[in-house]
Amino acid sequence: MSKVTIELDKNEINDGYYTMEELYDHMYALYAALVASNDRKAWRTRPENGWFLVGLDIGPAWDDRIVSYHIPEDKWDWFSAANVVEEIPEFKKGTPDVVVGRLVGYAEEIGHLVRMVNAPLITGISIM
Repeated sequence: MSKVTIELDKNEINDGYYTMEELYDHMYALYAALVASNDRKAWRTRPENGWFLVGLDIGPAWDDRIVSYHIPEDKWDWFSAANVVEEIPEFKKGTPDVVVGRLVGYAEEIGHLVRMVNAPLITGISIM
């Protein structure tokens, strides 16, 4: 079987709502916001070959749940909340499905905590 390569401008590929470039910018911005809200657990490498790696530990100490992405160098300032590291911390890399699972699990945990904080402390008590 022969391999066919087609070169396309990423702005020509879209889902009817967003181009690929817009979707990537949204992903970078959302990840930058997540990193900024967890800055003590975030790190980034120095740019190399136009990219840098940003990692975020979204799990408890006993559970290795690092989420990391390669980010284009022009987005460096978006991730200023992350500490610059000279060496990448050791962590279990995951497939795209594993990373999505980590993020969804984290969102569910945060949602549960928010519901707990917002729940009334005592219910069913009336004062006469």
